[in-house]
Amino acid sequence: MRKALVKVWAILNYPCGKRLHAALPETVSALERFGEIELTAEVRGKLLSMSASTADRRLSPEKRNLEAKSRHRTRPGSLLKHQIPVRTFTEWGEDRVGFLEADLVGL
Repeated sequence: MRKALVKVWAILNYPCGKRLHAALPETVSALERFGEIELTAEVRGKLLSMSASTADRRLSPEKRNLEAKSRHRTRPGSLLKHQIPVRTFTEWGEDRVGFLEADLVGL
């Protein structure tokens, strides 16, 4: 049953448990109709009667694996640090046309 749940979750682009729960009946029937997934009556029944929180619990190991691969953060580097001039206080020229400030934020 977990394999089928993971496959449907991946096809739906990894939604949260509540959205997955709402989309399961229609998605499972469409996948069966087009031959993408084969489920026994018992597995189909368990899959469709599963609550959103149960789906989240069953998918938690997969979510951890996915998070580890998809997290990209900015790293401090010294290559550009010395090449970018930093000015302080009144030297900025904020009143000039075309002045721009930008920050890089890593999520």
